[in-house]
Amino acid sequence: MGVILLYYLLGWSALIGASVIVLLAPVQYLIATKLADTQKSSLEHSTDRLKKTSEILKGIKLLKLYAWENIFCDSVEETRGKELTSLKTFAFYTSMSIFMNAAIPIAAVLATFVMHHFLNKTGPSPSEAFAALALFHILVTPLFLLSTVVRFAVKALVR
Repeated sequence: MGVILLYYLLGWSALIGASVIVLLAPVQYLIATKLADTQKSSLEHSTDRLKKTSEILKGIKLLKLYAWENIFCDSVEETRGKELTSLKTFAFYTSMSIFMNAAIPIAAVLATFVMHHFLNKTGPSPSEAFAALALFHILVTPLFLLSTVVRFAVKALVR
């Protein structure tokens, strides 16, 4: 309904802005799938590290007796390094997801107003601009919530 109202308000340029939203949705999906894969690998590395640590604690007498502390410590540190790399990647994809949530509405509004200017040879009047911004807000709010729901669904499926 919001796209139809934008079309009546701004004409074809509104459809350009709506298409920006539709075209960038697969990018968000790609980021969400990468986020899920990264979180899964992070949890696997974390589980592996905890297993190694509990193994060390259970056999601490043998480790001290045969002086194997360095061997097992290096193994745990290597696993922790993999876990940290995975956590950094997870943080990167999370920040990309948040960035896309902020950038998509701005890109859609910018594309709409630029195309409106090129098609009509004038910018929108203040009343048209503020009405269009309100309508874009109506369009973007569900998009933002959808992205948040996808992120939480990914976390729920991974655990």
